[in-house]
Parts: sequence; C-alpha cells; structure tokens
Amino acid sequence: MAIVYALIMWSWVMVDPGHGSYVDVVGAALPTSVVERLIEKYPDDARIPASEALLPERLRKVDHWAIISDKGPELRKVAGISIRNGASETHLLYWLEGAEVSDALAVSQPQAKAGPLRAVKPERPSKAVSARLMKDVLAALGASAREDLKKKRPGPEDIELVTMKSKDGARTLAFVHIPQVEIPPSYLSAVAIIGKDGAVKKWLGKPASDLNRQEPKFLVDLEGTGDDSLVVDDMYYEGWYRALLTFDAKGEPKETPLTGDGA
Repeated sequence: MAIVYALIMWSWVMVDPGHGSYVDVVGAALPTSVVERLIEKYPDDARIPASEALLPERLRKVDHWAIISDKGPELRKVAGISIRNGASETHLLYWLEGAEVSDALAVSQPQAKAGPLRAVKPERPSKAVSARLMKDVLAALGASAREDLKKKRPGPEDIELVTMKSKDGARTLAFVHIPQVEIPPSYLSAVAIIGKDGAVKKWLGKPASDLNRQEPKFLVDLEGTGDDSLVVDDMYYEGWYRALLTFDAKGEPKETPLTGDGA
C-alpha cells in the first residue's frame, strides 16, 4: 500500500523518546534519486536546512503542524526536518517544538474546531446481531469460501463494533476478522456499516481472504459539528498502515492515508 502525497498533508505524530516528537510524512512524491542524495547528505536524522534545494519548496515551507491529541487541537512549530528510508516507504520527519506527544493526528493547516482524539473501545455484538451479520457475509462469498467459513462457526468474538457519531444519526461499523491460516497469518476480513439488527447497509470492504487485519483505533470530530472520523490500522505480518476514514455530506466514505510501512 503506497501512500500518495497531497497538497494538504495528513499524517500522524510519533515520538522518539529523549529526542522529541515528529510528524511522519510518508510518500512525499520525491524521486528515488533525490531521496538517495538527501539520505547520503543527511544521515542519522541530521536536520535538513531550509536552504536545501534538493527538497521541494512545498515541503520546506511547512513550518507549523496542527496536531490533535486526547487534549484537543494545538498548533506546533517545526523545529527541523530529517529523512529516513523505511522498508518500502520514504519517511520525511517534521520534528516538533515543545513537549513530547504521541498518538496524535497531524494536518498541515489549522484545525481549531476539532475535538479531542478518543481511543476506541470496540464492542462485541450480541449473538443475534452476529448471526444476522454473518448471514450477509456468507451471501457475499463464493460457494467454496462459504462452505469453509461455515466450518469455522464464526461468532461475536470475530467481530468488533464501533459507533461513529453523526448529526444525521450514528453509524455502526462492523470489523470482521476471522482467522484462517496461522503462518503467515491470514483472515476472512470485511468492514461494513450495519443496522441495529446486524444487517449490512453498506460494505466498506467486502468479505475476502486477506493477509491484512483492520482495527479501529481512534475517533475524532474534526470540525466540531458532531460528525466523527475514524482512525483505522491496516496490519499484516510484515508491516502496518494507518488511515483516516471520513464520510462526506452524502454519506460516502473516504480513506486518507496517514503513515505506515511494510515489506
């Protein structure tokens, strides 16, 4: 999963204990030759000066980040920039002034109206809701996969529910991850918006056999309007990625990559 650079950058705040916090920008659309030259000139997190012509101005001129933590939004000044090569991604690190902070959403424009970042506490469905959801999961599979799934007898323990607040009514998202193979770990995965009875209203990720496992991590009201966005981790045995799930005025989902790396 490659992360694509956008004009307005969304990312995540990491912490390097004793050295400070940084915004981890992945996939800044830098040519490989430029990345290699920057890493050669500035190894081991050496700071890249604002005068460095190898780094495009659109990246050098970002001097503040809005970060949204469990304490709410605040504006942090950039103390310096460095670069790292990950397993499959290039990481541009914007080191922040001030106290160390981790688990914070970051965006390269002010977000003064945002509420605090709230850790998700997923719930398990009732047996009735689980059974109704699994009926739709089975219906979405092919015959062979359907028979394999029936043998596993999936239940509430294979489902996580998260409620996202909305001024038009709450949305309940169901994350299904049924173990299939131990090595390498694989799952029958699906993500859906469901009704109170467990029936699928809309698939966000149709049921499929996958190495990835999606887990909801944080909720946040970005505009102070009562509409939640959801931070989701997409993990597999060789890495992980983090994204922000939002819904537009028509209820259509949009996923914005934040950070991550993998082989």
